[in-house]
Amino acid sequence: MRNSFCTSGRPEVMPHAISLRNTEIMLLVSVFLVLLAGCGGGPKLYKVKGTVNVDGKPAGGVNLTFYNQDGGGSPSSAQSQPDGSFAPSTVWENNVLEGIPAGKYSVSAVYPDPNPKKAPSAGLMRGSVSDPPDLLKGNYAVPSPELTIEIESDASAPVIELSTKVKKK
Repeated sequence: MRNSFCTSGRPEVMPHAISLRNTEIMLLVSVFLVLLAGCGGGPKLYKVKGTVNVDGKPAGGVNLTFYNQDGGGSPSSAQSQPDGSFAPSTVWENNVLEGIPAGKYSVSAVYPDPNPKKAPSAGLMRGSVSDPPDLLKGNYAVPSPELTIEIESDASAPVIELSTKVKKK
């Protein structure tokens, strides 16, 4: 019985067929080229350190978001440490990178109450913690031209002054 794929008792090699070994090599080269294309891209980031004060005192736990006023790039963010210091980070191609690109930024700030009260609950948990209230009363939750910083180099050291007494207009 003769195999229809054979002419000499062994399988014919089709001229357009690629061996598994060549396929593996081509796949590895493709992956390498994709990874190489992703290297070195992205904005130059400056590793700045700043300070945030609330009512004139350093405040820890303030969530800051920095929006480039030119509209370019994704926002950068930081959370202040107990001494009020912060160091922004930026998301680039799904990676969180230390630093922030040069530019002028509008800033939003939320200061969650570090001692939230338990909400009453009818369930077995006897109260649950919901999102803590913003000690800044939402006054800085939306970026505005009144709260800005400028980053020019690693030596930039922005100071952000916030107040719990600001009233919404």
